[in-house]
Amino acid sequence: MELANWNKIKEKRFELHVEGYTETDSDEPYFLTPYFGELPENIDSDAKNKIIKNSSHQAYFVEQPPFSTVPAHYHDTNQFQVFLEGKAVFGKKYINSVTIHYAGGHTPYGPIVTEKSSIKYLTLRNNWDSGGKKMPEQKKNLISVPRVFFLSDKISFKQKINRKYIEEIYWDKSTHLGISLFYLPKDSSSDFSFPKMGYGKYCLVLLGSILYDSSDIEAQSCFYLRRDEIYNFKSGREGAIILSMQFPIEPI
Repeated sequence: MELANWNKIKEKRFELHVEGYTETDSDEPYFLTPYFGELPENIDSDAKNKIIKNSSHQAYFVEQPPFSTVPAHYHDTNQFQVFLEGKAVFGKKYINSVTIHYAGGHTPYGPIVTEKSSIKYLTLRNNWDSGGKKMPEQKKNLISVPRVFFLSDKISFKQKINRKYIEEIYWDKSTHLGISLFYLPKDSSSDFSFPKMGYGKYCLVLLGSILYDSSDIEAQSCFYLRRDEIYNFKSGREGAIILSMQFPIEPI
C-alpha cells in the first residue's frame, strides 16, 4: 500500500507546459501536483526530480484554467479521472464536480473544454503511461481492444455521516471494474473492497479523515492498493467519505 498525503504533496505543485495540450486563452496557466509514480514522458524532464520513484502506478492532480482545451486523445493504460472542483464540457457532456470518468486503454475520450470556470481533476492509473495520443492524429496506432468508457453524473454526497453504508456507482461483474462511495461514521472501519478483486484500486478521501500511522489523513489524500493487497482502514473523529475505484481484471 502507498499513501499520497495531500497536506505533504501539495507543496510539489508546479506550472505545467505540454505542447499541444496546455495552450490556453486564459491569463492563468495549468498546474500539476504529482501523487504517485513517474510522470508521462511528454512532461518536461525537470518534473521527474519531484516525483516518487520506483513505482509502476501513476497519479497526478491537474488544474486546468478557464478558456482552455485538452484535446481528444487516448492512453495506452487504464485510468480513472475524478473531477473535484469546477465545470467543463467533457466530449459533448457538460460536467460539474464531483464527476468520475473511467477509460480503458486505447479508448479515446475528450476533449475537455473549460469556459469561464477552471476545472481540477485527479488522473489515476495502475500502470505507468508515457502520455496522451492525440485523436485523430494517432488513430492509426489504436490497438483493437474492447473500448471501455464510463462518465458519471454529478456525485452528490451528504456532509453528515450518521451511519456506515456503501453507495454503488458502478460495478461490472465480468471485469470487476468498480466505483463506490463508502460512508464511515466516527471510529468505524472498512477495507473499501468490492464483491471480487480487480487489478488494484485507489481510495480517495473526499470528506473527513482516515487514521494512518497515528495521523489524520484528510481530504484529497489518496491510497493505492495493488492487486491482492488488503488493508483495513479506520475513520477519524469526524468520520469519512471514501471514493474507492477498482481497476478491471482485463490486461489493459
